Amino acid sequence: MPTSFRKGLAWLLLGLLLAASFLLRHEAQGPDARTQDEMVYTYFGARVAREGLPAFRILFAQFNTDPALMRGPSPLRAGYIALLSRFMGSEGPQDIRTGVHLATACSVLTLALLALLALKLLGWPGAFIALTLAAVSPLDLLIARRAWQDGIFANAALLFGIACLGASGPGALPPWRGLALFASALWMLLVKESGLLVCGILGIWLAAVLWRRERSLRAPLSRLAVLAAAIIAAAGILAWLAGGWAAAGESLRHVLRTLPSDIRDPGRTERLEAPFSGVMLIDDPEGHLRTPWHGCLTGLWALSPATFLLGLLGAALALRAWRRDASGNALPLAALAWFTLSWLALASLNPKTLRWLAPLEAPLHLLAAHALLALMAWGRQRGRAWLSPAAALLLLAVACLDYANFRRLLSRRVADPTIASVTRHSLYLPSPE
Repeated sequence: MPTSFRKGLAWLLLGLLLAASFLLRHEAQGPDARTQDEMVYTYFGARVAREGLPAFRILFAQFNTDPALMRGPSPLRAGYIALLSRFMGSEGPQDIRTGVHLATACSVLTLALLALLALKLLGWPGAFIALTLAAVSPLDLLIARRAWQDGIFANAALLFGIACLGASGPGALPPWRGLALFASALWMLLVKESGLLVCGILGIWLAAVLWRRERSLRAPLSRLAVLAAAIIAAAGILAWLAGGWAAAGESLRHVLRTLPSDIRDPGRTERLEAPFSGVMLIDDPEGHLRTPWHGCLTGLWALSPATFLLGLLGAALALRAWRRDASGNALPLAALAWFTLSWLALASLNPKTLRWLAPLEAPLHLLAAHALLALMAWGRQRGRAWLSPAAALLLLAVACLDYANFRRLLSRRVADPTIASVTRHSLYLPSPE
């Protein structure tokens, strides 16, 4: 069989997997009740769509004075709000489904980026494994059917991670790579405040890698200077939209103040000006209860034990390979491992909702594919040829079970993938009922 034909067939199969992923996400959309965050995002986006960027001053003023709004999404997520408003149009209705369609499209885009990254780092088998696991990820399927910013933030974090990998080369930073690093960091910071944490995690990784390789401060400082410029630019844009540094800073203080709170205010959306006729509001006052520090680990297990364990194994293998030899694909795989473990550690400080783990979707599935490929290679080296077909059967079984888990969570009316809700209704954990 000609090589070109095999390659064309592989691209076709990859495209079919992406199409199937879109269909799964589109089919999961439904006219069910909506969460409070979706109401707030739709209200914010609709005002900006009608009134333009000056509406942000009003939104910041409302957020800083209304206690009900303070406990929800903030206008500091101006990048997502502006993007949502562009799809709404100035004359259209305040339709929550606009945000849902945007989340679905962004989810499929993230899957496409994951497939391309896995193809570069792991080859065709790795791309198929990573995309198969990610296509049926219960967390991504739950996020893609809601008008939240989490999927867009995960996409922005992945773009920033790819830019960081491009900027990790030796020597001076090429201008176009520097521009990609700046633009991706700026966009991520405007989508969600926790983009600062992503910048910190990957900024530390960039500095450590370049210092280890070159034993010089010039290369690390050049990359960190780009990240600092992106942070300053994002702060300046938000201050301009808010009508001054004081208003933007006050909003940030409100966000930080509400992080440790145990329960959200179930009535905050009812005080908004905008009517949402015919849309029911989900009232789950216990949805954001804090769990023990290991709640994020328990939640990942409840979503997909196989992906969770394979992802951790892949992270360990990647870090070990990088310690032995930092050449080739060892460096980017180690970067994914570093980010995954660091983000898990930060999430364990305030474990409430698994939505906060959305940026881990792409790296965790890629690392899981890396681990599965490593197990297959180990089997071939030991003369255990049966391991490869067994791994293929395992992949198929995991995909079927994960999708069944998603359908179970959907049937149990898990609207928001909080740790408490997912662990209570997961297919993989004994039900307390």
